[in-house]
Amino acid sequence: MRHGDRVVSAVFSPDGRYVVTASWDNTARIWDAETGQPLADPLRHEYCVNSAVFSPNGRYVVTASRDNTARIWDIGLGAVGTPTPPWVADMAEAVAGQRLTDFGMLEPLENQFQAIQAVKRKIERDNNPAHADWVRWATWFFADREKRTISPFSDITIPEYKKMHPEEFEDD
Repeated sequence: MRHGDRVVSAVFSPDGRYVVTASWDNTARIWDAETGQPLADPLRHEYCVNSAVFSPNGRYVVTASRDNTARIWDIGLGAVGTPTPPWVADMAEAVAGQRLTDFGMLEPLENQFQAIQAVKRKIERDNNPAHADWVRWATWFFADREKRTISPFSDITIPEYKKMHPEEFEDD
């Protein structure tokens, strides 16, 4: 686990599988506690990051920086140890419109639209409680981009956010 400058904080995730570090290189980073390998892109601030901690459920990281900000980062699915549903690979292929052959070559799907519809049906039928976050994320992913929430786990819609922060959308 190496940063570009002094590490000032290191905290384990609630399940002990991950470590989040804060550094004077203006980043916080998430590491695999067993291998020491980074698991995501650095969480960047404008100035030194003094502190970083996981939320109790392990889904978020909160950082505090000398740039006078504290940020809440949704660190994504899988980071809390939830099993990956079998339809995730099908979704990746359907969205990309390509699949890997047994020889490791990419080939186009015969009908991307049908592949996406098939994945949507799998998502709708997935009632495994362990997949609930994945189902929520995939449902959000396929939702109308102008009407969906600002993130899979938010209750604020994009139109609501735009009303709350009109200065960010003056050029729209």
